[in-house]
Amino acid sequence: MSEEPVTFAALKELLHGVIVSQAETSKQMQETDKRLDKLSARVDATSATVDRLSARVDATSATVDQLSVRVDAALEKTIAKLGKKIDAVNENVGGLSLSIGHLVESMVEGGLLSQFQALDYTFTKYARDVNFDDSVLKLNVEIDFLLENGDTVMPVEVKTKLTRQYVNRFLRNLQNYHLYADARGDARRIVGAVAGGYVSEATRDYAHSKGLYVIRVYSDHLTKVLPTPEGFVPACW
Repeated sequence: MSEEPVTFAALKELLHGVIVSQAETSKQMQETDKRLDKLSARVDATSATVDRLSARVDATSATVDQLSVRVDAALEKTIAKLGKKIDAVNENVGGLSLSIGHLVESMVEGGLLSQFQALDYTFTKYARDVNFDDSVLKLNVEIDFLLENGDTVMPVEVKTKLTRQYVNRFLRNLQNYHLYADARGDARRIVGAVAGGYVSEATRDYAHSKGLYVIRVYSDHLTKVLPTPEGFVPACW
């Protein structure tokens, strides 16, 4: 089969197509270059922003370091002052602990017995700093102040500042005293009371909720059995 000869017109048309294709490719490349330029500009701008943020972070870090040094110095001074205050408080507490005997004396001279008599407790004896030991039961009970008569015994816990923790400890002490008395055939009713030179309302209410009488020692010769809430029933052991 013989091939048809290539005409000038065909060559011209083919060349035109190549030129048009190259022009379109060149245009696309130019548009791509423009996009790359824009992207490069954005990258440069982002890089500059990152550099500024990094500078700010460095400055902030330096400020934090300076503040940390200041805080450490201030904290050391505060701890030193607090240590001195704690030492002073410890010294005061030591002094207060020695005044419990004084509080007991104030309760006796402040008409405590007559106040309980008004509550139908006629105590005929009292004692201070009483210890009860039982090696068999492994009990050691310390009572600050003990009121008693033929049918009732009232141990009293005395603190310069009465707290909920002291109340709980006294309740355990009362249980141990009950075991001690029961082992010796002492069937008298045991009723408890707590006393303090300072008694908060919360501590007072807590002690009352446990069935304990609460005594406030205000000053020399001024002692008061605090009023009990409505429906109060003393706990008995």
